[in-house]
Amino acid sequence: MAQEMRFYKTLKHGVRVDLDAVNDLRDRLLEEEAGYEKQLAALGIENPRSPVKIKAFLQTLDKKIKGTDEKTLLKFRHLPQVDVLLKYRKVMKQRGTYCDSYIKRADDDGVIHPTFNVHGTGSGRTSGSNPNVQNVPRVTELRNLFIARPNRVLVSTDLAQAELRAQAVLSMDPDLIAAFGPDAGDFFDHSMPAAFPDKFKESGDFKILKAEAPAVAKDLRAKLKGTIYGLNFGRGAAAIGEALEMSQDEAQAIIDNFFNAYPVWAEWRTKVMEAAVDPEKRDFLTTVHGLTFDAEVITAANYDSVQRSALSFLPQGNAANVALNGMCEINKRLKADFPTAHITNFIHDDVNVDCEKDEADAIGQMMKECLERAGQELFGDVVLFAAEPDSGTKWGEIM
Repeated sequence: MAQEMRFYKTLKHGVRVDLDAVNDLRDRLLEEEAGYEKQLAALGIENPRSPVKIKAFLQTLDKKIKGTDEKTLLKFRHLPQVDVLLKYRKVMKQRGTYCDSYIKRADDDGVIHPTFNVHGTGSGRTSGSNPNVQNVPRVTELRNLFIARPNRVLVSTDLAQAELRAQAVLSMDPDLIAAFGPDAGDFFDHSMPAAFPDKFKESGDFKILKAEAPAVAKDLRAKLKGTIYGLNFGRGAAAIGEALEMSQDEAQAIIDNFFNAYPVWAEWRTKVMEAAVDPEKRDFLTTVHGLTFDAEVITAANYDSVQRSALSFLPQGNAANVALNGMCEINKRLKADFPTAHITNFIHDDVNVDCEKDEADAIGQMMKECLERAGQELFGDVVLFAAEPDSGTKWGEIM
């Protein structure tokens, strides 16, 4: 309870949204909805909000369609009706999530006071609700809805690759530890030869590609980054490939290459999966703060999902410990040294502060020190945690 109260007090000031921009976005999304409704009507779907009628109609096209949920419909996206329906639902969801819910909960100044749940997930990560301002996608238009108070700026400081750094320490993979060394440079740039050995013999080759064909380099880097983060969530090649719009074989090749480059880490992941389904090994799945993986009863039906949950538990839980400790220290420092500044949002490994413009640089440096020290206090000097601050009047400017 004390931890929850401290967390509540830290974020009590709320987060501000640009109500004009929210309303403009809502109007545009409503127009898109209307356009999709006309397309669906022309394709034979008169009531796209009725799952019963949609299912009945779609089964006249393909009897294999057993439901109208997104996971089912994605398998039939080759059908024009399904493709437009999925686009229609996406727009509706965006309007409800990022427009209607904000308008409903904002005061006259555009300030929203969302709920942050300090014990919101089984992994130790926090969660958000009413509305959830932690799961806003990295889309500039959506994040630009969040703005600083008048004549102030937002300072955002996030831990770089916190979950991977935690795994490097937990697995004690010497190659993964070296990849986060002070002279290794950017982790993903450093790891490009490991992920794509047929394209790059050394990291310098990737630097050349970035200079000569930046779009190609950006796409390859995004594939590697998305694959690694997918692995952090316990996802396999099929799910990663679908999310990144590449084939399962391509995703599997990146995974295999990465495992070959970091074999001790790959072996550690195997031990995590074994411990997830063996109660006698469950102590292996404990975070540095003593939070232990709590699995449901293991059955044939949930065996794989329990292992996937365990793979995400240790990286997320340990990174959450670092970020939470760092945020609490940031809050203390703000009260002592920058009393007009306050934390507005906390997104797993990213802390946002609203402050006076002339204090932004000093506050950013202080936030960096607090987050990096929190990592060092929990994990020592084997792998140093790194944080980078940035500032702007809109959240999307500092992504």
